[in-house]
Amino acid sequence: MLRQGSGLAFLFSFILVGYRLRVTSSEMLRAFSRIQEVLIAYAGFYLVYVIRLNLAMVRNLPENDFLRERSPILFFCGLFAALQLGQWLVEGASFVRPSQWFSVSLLALAAVLSGSRSIVASMLVTILCFFLARRFARPFRAALMIGGLALAFGYLRPQDILLRMTQGNSFLGNVVNRFVVSPESDFSFLQRSSQMVSIWELVKTRPFLGHGLGASVVWFDPYSLTYVETAFVDNGLGYLLLKTGALGLLTFLIFLSAFFRQAWWHWRVTKDPVLLLILGTLAYYSSFLPFGPSFFQFLLCFWIGLVLGCLLLFSNLPPGSAKLT
Repeated sequence: MLRQGSGLAFLFSFILVGYRLRVTSSEMLRAFSRIQEVLIAYAGFYLVYVIRLNLAMVRNLPENDFLRERSPILFFCGLFAALQLGQWLVEGASFVRPSQWFSVSLLALAAVLSGSRSIVASMLVTILCFFLARRFARPFRAALMIGGLALAFGYLRPQDILLRMTQGNSFLGNVVNRFVVSPESDFSFLQRSSQMVSIWELVKTRPFLGHGLGASVVWFDPYSLTYVETAFVDNGLGYLLLKTGALGLLTFLIFLSAFFRQAWWHWRVTKDPVLLLILGTLAYYSSFLPFGPSFFQFLLCFWIGLVLGCLLLFSNLPPGSAKLT
């Protein structure tokens, strides 16, 4: 229950805490900066540890796999790498120092070496959202560029190029294979798919209100070839469907869209950088939903809750007020 069952309660509790903190925009911006400094230090240590360990154990590792940590801190490394890169994309990177590029590269590499495709995918989607925010005044031009990139990706098949480039290096080859492996041979994908099939069968029995926050699901694990019963759901959308039904899922999506509108409108009016960071945080957590319960997992929900609470506070203040700026 503490891990996920009470995730909604914790989320709204942290939203209330964030609102009651009454921080200013400048204080929130300093909090983002200090957390990023801590994450950069962690990412540097993590990269040295993981690379050294894998190079020492590379001959004893299974094919297409590498040693890595399952730390939730790596989730935040991906988040803050996306926020910093996205901010530079919107505001311009001509003033960025080489040391700043190095620091953000540490965060991005730590996210990659987490081995989590969900973290890397959410990071890329968030950066794309920043790109769209910059080009919003010219949506047709942005759509053409995204379409061109998609066609180039499909034609050039960069995954094949990466595999050829890393063919002589077992460690780098294992890292690349981790991200380009086909779904049919990926046990993580098969496990999530099997769990979602079982959740969908349960949802059919109570489609509108779900089975409650303490509900569990029995699903077939293709890795251990056994049936598993768990209250933990690896998919944020599956979590909402199982626990709260279609009505809860729809309500939560409306809830998210309201926060997106508030963050977008206030940023367009004030151009306050902290609102751009809040918008990016929303995009990162939302894009993570199909992969994991980012809003409802105890170790992750505290940050988005505090951020949304601050956004509620900013939304109740007139643009340009002393409290906001």
